[in-house]
Amino acid sequence: MMALFKDQTTERIGSVRSSRHYFLDYVLENDAIYVHFGWSPQAQSDIPALGINNINGIYDGAGFWRDRTLGVAYEHTAYTNIEKVAAIAKSRGYTRDTNKELLLNYSIKEIGLEKIEGAIIANSVTIPYSQTHTTSYQYNPETKMYLRAMNGYAHLDGVTKQQYTTKNIIIQKVRNYSIDSYGRQTLNNIGNGTGYYITNGYAIPITWSKASRSAQTKYQYQDGTEITVNDGNTFIQIEPINMTPTFLE
Repeated sequence: MMALFKDQTTERIGSVRSSRHYFLDYVLENDAIYVHFGWSPQAQSDIPALGINNINGIYDGAGFWRDRTLGVAYEHTAYTNIEKVAAIAKSRGYTRDTNKELLLNYSIKEIGLEKIEGAIIANSVTIPYSQTHTTSYQYNPETKMYLRAMNGYAHLDGVTKQQYTTKNIIIQKVRNYSIDSYGRQTLNNIGNGTGYYITNGYAIPITWSKASRSAQTKYQYQDGTEITVNDGNTFIQIEPINMTPTFLE
């Protein structure tokens, strides 16, 4: 998972894990400062080659802390926050002056998908990744938000202990495969493919396209119109192309 923060003061972010090279494509398309704790060999060579502003917990230990009270393996215990990240970024001259447009087009006016041709009722959304991992969402019509779960358990925020919610879900179908004996993966995320946009209890088939590693991914309705999403947070779920999401009433 990779979280994107904009205009936030988040007090606890983590656990912070090592970088993988395909995460860099999403850093580039958002012109983000990339925070990680270690890296794969591919990411280690790509980060300087691509000129990415990055903060690595292995070398920037003052910006991180370890929480050993969670009863998890050591590699899952590194945390940081926006204040610490901002301080390191400032000391390095990483500015946030950018002409990069937002990845998604947000609408203040509430968007409904139910009248679009091909709309599917999606009060319950299940997104399988493998035989051992499934992400799911349940729509709450009162709040007009989706509640997030992993492997059937509510996905809870570590600070508030509240279940994560989202306004928008984008499923992007992408082929993945192993690139070394350790099972490290790569994604065929350059090119085009299919997926779904989900909000307010409905899903609609969409297409996606990405011209290069630094180009922004475009999400479009099947008629070629770029999608507009509801104001609020968004989970983009990059699902293996051989898996099939399910939508239930």
